[in-house]
Amino acid sequence: MSLKSKRLTILLDSEIQDLYGAPKLAHEQKRYYFSLNDPEVDALRSFRDNYNRVYFVLLLGYFKVKPVVLNLRYGDVRDDLQFIATEIFPGVKLKRENLSPAQKTRMYLHIFKLFDYQPFDDDSEAGLNRRAAASAAAFIEARFLFDESINCLAKQSAVENVQHSARKIVRDYLLKT
Repeated sequence: MSLKSKRLTILLDSEIQDLYGAPKLAHEQKRYYFSLNDPEVDALRSFRDNYNRVYFVLLLGYFKVKPVVLNLRYGDVRDDLQFIATEIFPGVKLKRENLSPAQKTRMYLHIFKLFDYQPFDDDSEAGLNRRAAASAAAFIEARFLFDESINCLAKQSAVENVQHSARKIVRDYLLKT
């Protein structure tokens, strides 16, 4: 932690991008991850607007690759959106806009339900705190605590802005020691 900033830096910018950025998929991977089974098709039907349907397939496919809530901008995912529109929704014209936070939240709630995940809540945080305390007692390096926190959340099937939560937990324990 630098003297100028009270924010604890654990990950490099490139690692943050790897964790929260759109995965880079080859053509065959796109066909695989963006294909839908029956429960996924049922979830898709809850979206009336074709643009939201295309975005739902995108977020669902990315969640299959890496189960985290991603920070995406239209420009980063334009090619994958076009692939989905062409392959699954022929004739759909794509708008050049990002999802609203409300739309994104609604889509991720459907995705969590499909994969039996739950949003990060007080119980998840309590479990993460217990795990971090045990890890901190054994090993105090920030990156180790961060990795242990990520593993704990994965085992709980809890989804949140993992980096923010894990960084907060690590910071709290480093300040206690």
